Formats: sequence, C-alpha cells, structure tokens
Amino acid sequence: MHLWQLGIRRVVALMGWSLSERQEAMIGKLVTPDSRIVLMLDNDEPGVAAQQKIAPRLAEHCFVRSFRWPEGVREPDELTVEQVAALLR
Repeated sequence: MHLWQLGIRRVVALMGWSLSERQEAMIGKLVTPDSRIVLMLDNDEPGVAAQQKIAPRLAEHCFVRSFRWPEGVREPDELTVEQVAALLR
C-alpha cells in the first residue's frame, strides 16, 4: 500500500508471505515473457524465505528480480519516494 501511496501504480500486494496458485495464475495472465517483476517482500527471515520460493514460480512467466533492501531497511513503508524510484530502476 505504501508504494501505491507513493504513486507507483503497477504493484500487487500478496498480503502475507505466500503466493497461491490462483494468484500466480492471475499474475501469469497479466504479464508477457517481456514483462519484469520485482519481488519486494519484507526484509526479515519469513520474507526472505518466501521470496526464494516465489521467485522461481513467477520466473516461469517472465523476468523476476528480487529486490535488494538498503542497509537497515526492513519494509517498504520505511522508504521515501526518491529511494523507491532509485531502487526500482
């Protein structure tokens, strides 16, 4: 939600650390092989573990990049709009 509030509109929130088969299918219908997905789960143990499970599944549909958090940042709401823009380039 924080990314949406910062003006980044092409986002999907998983609302947790899992990606259901239905969510994967819906995302798969919205992307093309040329699309890019940036996974930005929380920078804690459950978020990192989920990212490692989700990335290969989504990579079957398009290019997937796992977001690298700046030192000391754990969640998107800790980032400014400028930091988000720079990190998503």
